[in-house]
Amino acid sequence: WPPEGAWSTFTFTVELNLTAYYSGASSTVTATTTAATASEPGLVVLSNPSGVLAGSTFDLASNGDGWEISGNLADDDAEDGGLRHQSFSWGALNRYIYGTDEVQYLDFGSGVDRSKWYFEAPKSTFATTALTSAYGGYLSFTVSALYGNFSELNAPLDWVTIECAACDSGGGARMVRFTDDHLWWDGSERSVSLRLLPLENWQLDPLNSALDFEPATECQIAAILSNVSRIAILGDFTRGGEGVAIDNIMITQAPVSEQPRYPVDCQKGCPCNRHNPEIIRPTCC
Repeated sequence: WPPEGAWSTFTFTVELNLTAYYSGASSTVTATTTAATASEPGLVVLSNPSGVLAGSTFDLASNGDGWEISGNLADDDAEDGGLRHQSFSWGALNRYIYGTDEVQYLDFGSGVDRSKWYFEAPKSTFATTALTSAYGGYLSFTVSALYGNFSELNAPLDWVTIECAACDSGGGARMVRFTDDHLWWDGSERSVSLRLLPLENWQLDPLNSALDFEPATECQIAAILSNVSRIAILGDFTRGGEGVAIDNIMITQAPVSEQPRYPVDCQKGCPCNRHNPEIIRPTCC
């Protein structure tokens, strides 16, 4: 099996044997009662020995392994947004993809880009139920700039974005890892490893420009990972043009010594209605 992506997943349910449970009792077992004893579906994720759930090394993918670029104004009409693949080695990058920013749409007041470009992950690999078991694991990649003035940066720098369109009862949810004093990039070659936990300082987007971002909670992160619809990695760091190469993009499970990592309380779900907190479902997180 290849090292990229999860091996397989399957679901199961647990049912209570009411016939044995009520054996000798006067209660009557009905079809309706039997149906109510089935558990919610459980999920089992099988990964390779390295714990990889989804990944792209671009070793065999001359077309970029399904990755695309969004927000690149110069190549907006291109099928893959102008993404390019290189089949040679450059430092720690060995067969990688890259994007270039040739057209800037600047805000003359602030001087920053009004439209930024991103590497967009293929949904067939990076938006599967297998990522449910990524909670507590890592999202990692290696990045290096081809060119660009990294002394003049855009702001804010939303380096990694993970979205769940079905979360919050269909309202959607988005968590973002911004750059800060502990996570920054000057354009030089760097290997980035982000923990998929609250301690990594993931910020929950309020999806309302009038509100501030807030630290994402355990259950919010777990819910987003359980139904990922989009993963994007920022390429547009500078206010001018830049070229950015990226390689070895991986999502892995938490170390075996920390399993099981998925929070038990989050399996119960979140309140679906502020006025009726008794209604609790995982899809409402």
